[in-house]
Amino acid sequence: MTVSIIICTRNRANSLKSTLESIGQTRVPEGWQVELIVVDNNSSDHTAAVVNGTHLTNVDLRYVNAPIAGLCHARNTGLREAGGEIILFTDDDIHVPGNWIPAMCQPILSQGADAVSGGVKFPPNVPALSQYPFSPLRSWFACTETLDPHKPSRMVGANMAFHRRILDRIPIIGRFHNP
Repeated sequence: MTVSIIICTRNRANSLKSTLESIGQTRVPEGWQVELIVVDNNSSDHTAAVVNGTHLTNVDLRYVNAPIAGLCHARNTGLREAGGEIILFTDDDIHVPGNWIPAMCQPILSQGADAVSGGVKFPPNVPALSQYPFSPLRSWFACTETLDPHKPSRMVGANMAFHRRILDRIPIIGRFHNP
C-alpha cells in the first residue's frame, strides 16, 4: 500500500512544525509506504527551514515549492508529485490522532468508499470559537460536528482522503497523474 499525504501551506511555519510532529507520531501499518509532501505556496517565512529541519521516522518527508499563489495551484502541485494509491489531505494547523493514516485509508481499502471525509474538531484551548459570532459559522472553519459520519454531505480539506482513481477522473487533476 502506498499513501501520499499532502499539506499545502503558506507562511504558517510555526503551526506547520506542530502538524509535522503530530504526523510523526501516527501509526503506519507494516508494509505500507507513506510519503508526506509539504507544498509551500510561496511562503516568505521560515517554512522551508521547518520542513528541511524535520526528520520523521514513520513517513518520507518532501518539500515542494509551488510559486503560483492559490490553494488550487498548491494542491495540483502536490498531486503531480504524489505517487500514492491513496491521497490524504490535511492542513498546516491540524493535529492528527495516532491512528489517522489507517483510519482514513481503511474505508477506501475495503472498497466501502472512494473518498473519505474525516472529522475536524476545534481545539478546546480556544473557547472563543465556540461563542458568538463564530459558533454559527463553525463549518466555515472546517469543523465537522454537524456532518453525519456515515453519510457526510461535504468534504473538508483539512481532513479528506481519495483513491487515486477518483482524482484521475477529474480532468484538471487527472492530467497530472504520475504513471
